[in-house]
Amino acid sequence: MPDPCRVIGQSEVAGAVGTAVSTGKRLQTWPPLCRFVIDVASDTFVYLSDDSRPAAVDDFERNEHTTNATRPVTGLGDRAYWLPQSTTLHVLSSGTHVVIMFRGGKVPPDAESAAVRLARTALPRARS
Repeated sequence: MPDPCRVIGQSEVAGAVGTAVSTGKRLQTWPPLCRFVIDVASDTFVYLSDDSRPAAVDDFERNEHTTNATRPVTGLGDRAYWLPQSTTLHVLSSGTHVVIMFRGGKVPPDAESAAVRLARTALPRARS
């Protein structure tokens, strides 16, 4: 799979979260993740992945039902939802599944809006 760091840059992530972040680093995970460090001391990160494989739609739908606290997000891709318990946004757009996750001790209080902003930037690049 392509490097997910290709779809979003350091300055775009910093603008969305409102603070300086590290350069994105591809992690050797499955699916591949791009990690940006928000705060080293509290191990706070934002991760991004994109998947255009045929299984992407199935993954999007499977993750939608992992918790009862799923909130639909309108106006983003074909379908999107926010999982507040895991501070994760899932977006499906033209068969591409984009995931933006916040983890750590200093997750921004407006993580959902930051994730939506990041998704709006990443989606066109993920589909090309």
